[in-house]
Amino acid sequence: MIKFFANRNGYTVFQAVNLSDIKTTAGIAVVSIKYTNPLNCNNVWFYEVVGSSRYWLG
Repeated sequence: MIKFFANRNGYTVFQAVNLSDIKTTAGIAVVSIKYTNPLNCNNVWFYEVVGSSRYWLG
């Protein structure tokens, strides 16, 4: 869904970063996904929690 929105609105620069410095429970990773539109400098950020059906960050 985020990829569709980004493509539809001209967000052409993609960056994904694994946020390894965030404390999470065992087996869970957090990924920051960022799309940028270089023409108007707008960003769309999406955080994905990977590795569990139950999420607990804390």
